[in-house]
Amino acid sequence: MLKKDQSFYHDTTVSYDGILQTQIKGVVPTALSLSTATIYLGDAYICQDTNEIWVCTDNNQYNIQAVPSFVYSGMKRLLPDFLINTGTQQLILNTATVKISTGTQLTIVKRQVGSSWNDVISINASTSLLDSTSTVANFLKSGPAVLPSHYFYGSNSTEVKSRGGLI
Repeated sequence: MLKKDQSFYHDTTVSYDGILQTQIKGVVPTALSLSTATIYLGDAYICQDTNEIWVCTDNNQYNIQAVPSFVYSGMKRLLPDFLINTGTQQLILNTATVKISTGTQLTIVKRQVGSSWNDVISINASTSLLDSTSTVANFLKSGPAVLPSHYFYGSNSTEVKSRGGLI
């Protein structure tokens, strides 16, 4: 199954402190271009060339890889495995994360939310299924209702018992 959304992971060999995704304020081409980013403590930026997330800090004197005012947080972005261009109806695979060999078959499944079973009058009200004219309601009303038989219940008796005895 291919991922359709980007995700993030934290490399604890680089840093034990993580950052929140809400701290990510934008994307820059490289770590060197962070010098043109707006500098607010705690703000983070994704570097497109490495997918590393760099965070603005006031103390980066111990980090050799530090860009002035920024330090690599240890968090990296994982790009989605595919993108869909709705304008051209093209599926674009991320070949950095998806390995496909000759003869591989891709199956695309589209999940679509259907219409309501009954007619909706407003956000809080709807017509009963019996009175509705929706496609689903008409389909259900077009066939007869069939009650379960003794085969359904696994019994060979056709007798139905009530509280007072046999019916």
